[in-house]
Amino acid sequence: MTDESLLYDAFDDCLSRLGLGESVADCLKSYPDLSEELRPMLEAAQVTWSISRVPHHAQRRSRSRFLTILAHATARRSPRLNAWGLLFQRVVTTTLTLAVGFTLGTTGLYYASASTLPGDSLYGVKRAFEDTRVQLAVSPQQRLELEEQYNSVRETEVEQLLTTGANRNATVSFGGPFSSATSTEWHVGSFDVYLADNTKISGVPQPGFYVSVVALMQEGKLVASELTVEEMEITGLLAGGGDRWQINGVSFAITAQTTVNGQLDPGATATARVRSLRPGDRVAVSVTVLAEPTAAPTDTSTATSSSTVTRTPTALPTDTLEPTGTQSPGSTPLPTVEPSKTPGPSVEPSETPKPGETKESTEAPEPTERREASETPKPEPSEDEDDEDDDDSTRVPRRTRDP
Repeated sequence: MTDESLLYDAFDDCLSRLGLGESVADCLKSYPDLSEELRPMLEAAQVTWSISRVPHHAQRRSRSRFLTILAHATARRSPRLNAWGLLFQRVVTTTLTLAVGFTLGTTGLYYASASTLPGDSLYGVKRAFEDTRVQLAVSPQQRLELEEQYNSVRETEVEQLLTTGANRNATVSFGGPFSSATSTEWHVGSFDVYLADNTKISGVPQPGFYVSVVALMQEGKLVASELTVEEMEITGLLAGGGDRWQINGVSFAITAQTTVNGQLDPGATATARVRSLRPGDRVAVSVTVLAEPTAAPTDTSTATSSSTVTRTPTALPTDTLEPTGTQSPGSTPLPTVEPSKTPGPSVEPSETPKPGETKESTEAPEPTERREASETPKPEPSEDEDDEDDDDSTRVPRRTRDP
């Protein structure tokens, strides 16, 4: 068997083992003499598995073309190859095996495993292809879409196992929104997941948070071995811009599915609900702005005053005023008002009786004689009255009638 045939057979065997979940290092241990050639070929094949899906007839044509090229390369090869020849052969071989990676990896193994369920022999190949596509996603948006697409496949697989009642102890994995929990079970997505003593729980669940489940199918029930809360809620100042933001050192991407409430500006206070994706990326489920950024104070520079040269004033001598003479007081003195004498008491104070002496009672005054009333003088008649009297005296007295 030629060296090229050995390399091809080893490469074909390693591809099959990689599809079953083995690592490149494990495969190379089986072919230590070909490890240098096989390593770049197998690593390139792992990358290309998820890029395209080639139909079966294209696979057969590519395989035949590959074998033909190898045959021509063997016929033209010199018995002795220098270092450059070996390097060229390695490059050509690696390039050709990429085509084999496309055909063998994306057609035979993938299509054969597409309908498998957990516990089937090729189910690991199916999951390996899916994981590779998620790893090679070019953006968080595409990665989120792939994870949701494959999670829908996981839910369908679990439903089939529960419906058919397949008696198998298979390990299943899926995810969904958390809705409720008791001391013995969680409700995630459409399924009830039972807790065991060794169930590993990571994170704090809240209603609506996305939870990843790894469970063992036992007698028609899902017994959780791992429950991981993939979402968290953070509050703080926004930093970043565009579709990449950060809060409290946690970076996340804004996608078409993100619900944004408010204007995203650096420095604004916001609460973000963030979901973790593979491989370590995060996307925001929702972002709510709580407060607008505080306006930074405007730097108002104070104009610097230029120093102005001020002329120093010269002290001039001041005229000394001659003292004026003080006016002498006038010769006419002002009259001095003499104070008036304080009048002495008009009533002499009575003698204060000495103690022990009894003042003799004074005799009552004798009653004074009562004067007789004097006659009231009659008024003297005036001259007119005298005349009237004279007339009356001349008049004859009127005789009065006796009664």
